[in-house]
Amino acid sequence: MITVSSLPSPIGKINVRRMLQTGATIYEQGDCCQSEADELGVSLSSYIHALFSLLWQKRSARVLMIGCGGGTLATLLVRAGVRVTVVDNNPNSFFLAHNYFQMPAQVNCVVSDGANYLDVTGELYDAIVLDAYNGSRIPGHLRSQRFLKLVKRRLDRSEGIFLANVYLHHDFDLTADRMLHMAGTVWPEAALLDARGTSCRNAIVLAGAIHNMGLPRLMVRPTSKSFGIELDLSCLKYREGRLGSAYAAVDKFRRLATFQDMQDGE
Repeated sequence: MITVSSLPSPIGKINVRRMLQTGATIYEQGDCCQSEADELGVSLSSYIHALFSLLWQKRSARVLMIGCGGGTLATLLVRAGVRVTVVDNNPNSFFLAHNYFQMPAQVNCVVSDGANYLDVTGELYDAIVLDAYNGSRIPGHLRSQRFLKLVKRRLDRSEGIFLANVYLHHDFDLTADRMLHMAGTVWPEAALLDARGTSCRNAIVLAGAIHNMGLPRLMVRPTSKSFGIELDLSCLKYREGRLGSAYAAVDKFRRLATFQDMQDGE
């Protein structure tokens, strides 16, 4: 593996690395792999293919993405004829996506915070996808009820959907369950697509017009890793949130304990 580019970002250096044997390109930031694509720009990340399949099911023609990384989802969508806008607060992400991950020039790139963009834009979208991270965490303001209300305001009212990629460390990580619960306060319909029993995985929170959504499948095969991606997609199942009374009590206790530890450390 060789490093082909390094650029700064507000949360640490972005490194783009290339696998010599396969030609795959990797986007790393804060010791986390944010994107991975084959030599043709097709994603090697299972969750990207899951998001693409869900958007294809809805025939989403106008998609807003918050968070760029290597732009691999935008690449799949534009190649399928979808009109895509990507919002990211770091212009270097767009430079790297265009120059090392083959993100098409047709992608409308906007340098802005995702919530700020939703607050000022007048555009309506068929789908809005959240895939923005500081390290391994979604920024807090992009998980808030206020943000989700902004998302709903900018969606097509009849068939619009919201999708969020949520990284989970293990089965006791309730990050996706919290976002599902918050989405349920904004939309009548919200769901969680997850593969329980797997550590360091990506779950997807869905909300909006999702009543007829099926399970995702691999639709565009990369030049490598397609078997593993198909296996990962086959493990994804819709499940209920776990923020019922018992889990909510445990979650509240853990957050209070963490807060108390922070106070004690001051």
